[in-house]
Amino acid sequence: MNNYDLDDKLDYPPAVSTVVAVIGGIILPACLAAYAVYALFAHAVYMPGKRHLGMIVRGGLAMWPALAYLSMAAVAHFHLFWGSQAGLWRYRYPLVVVSMLSACVCMGVFWFRFLSL
Repeated sequence: MNNYDLDDKLDYPPAVSTVVAVIGGIILPACLAAYAVYALFAHAVYMPGKRHLGMIVRGGLAMWPALAYLSMAAVAHFHLFWGSQAGLWRYRYPLVVVSMLSACVCMGVFWFRFLSL
């Protein structure tokens, strides 16, 4: 049995490669954020479902999933990019928690308003 040393995962700086930091922490969150901003202005957002079934939400109700997508882009950016930067990694966890909470609140408001229609 191989004993895994927990200190290897908690080292400073966090073990994130440059490729992961750039692609997963900048490019993909920027694409998701661009879609979220587009959805905010277009008042229409696609919400994926299982088995190729999804839902297109239109109107004022589309604002909440779009804001949740924007928050999830912030989660990926803070976790992967800020976590790999020496001066910013200590702020990663509070910002990820705030972004996750805002995404949960946005989706909660959306489902509450959607189910009360």
